[in-house]
Amino acid sequence: MQYNLLHFHQFIFRLNNKVMGSTVKERLKEFIRYKKLSQSSFLELCGLSSGFISGMRVSMLPDKVDSIATNFPELNIAWLLTGSGEMLKKNDGTVSESAPIYAKKCERCKDLEKTIEALERTIQAQQELIAELKKGKFTQAGSASA
Repeated sequence: MQYNLLHFHQFIFRLNNKVMGSTVKERLKEFIRYKKLSQSSFLELCGLSSGFISGMRVSMLPDKVDSIATNFPELNIAWLLTGSGEMLKKNDGTVSESAPIYAKKCERCKDLEKTIEALERTIQAQQELIAELKKGKFTQAGSASA
């Protein structure tokens, strides 16, 4: 399923690039110019390789997008990837109403990531409790054995 989804996204990006007249690479360069940064300093800030921009073809992988979004939270990722909406988010950090629906889902993704982290901590605590129970350190009533 991931394979098909990736191809679907690439198809959408190509279609948007033809319609919008600019590529992800061009929009990224435009943002870098807006920030008055050199490409090398931008790449260094994001932890990306020196050839990242020149090697960019259709779009970029999610981990690269995440790195850019983390380091430049004011950047509207929907604009970067598709060219729709405004380059920058509103002052309150939300994306404009004209942004695609999947850009708005990014906020939902952040909430889900927090939930996943909390659940992972719960699982870890339960695994530790299970290990202690297996060692016989607790009685069935839940109190520590002497």
